[in-house]
Amino acid sequence: MFRSVRRRRPGAPGSSGGARRSAPPTPTARTIRTPDFLEGVRAALVDKDRTPTWQRTSFGGRTLPS
Repeated sequence: MFRSVRRRRPGAPGSSGGARRSAPPTPTARTIRTPDFLEGVRAALVDKDRTPTWQRTSFGGRTLPS
């Protein structure tokens, strides 16, 4: 079925020699893992109630207003 896909041999040109490198996460990848982003997706797409419950964060000991 997948005959056109070939496995590269270790040491073959273009192979990384078996070591897999991962790139550092991009700003977008970090954003979609934040609890507030996931809560917004839940409120908009899953429950469709459009009432997210945001997590309050504080800056310099001050809590953001409601």
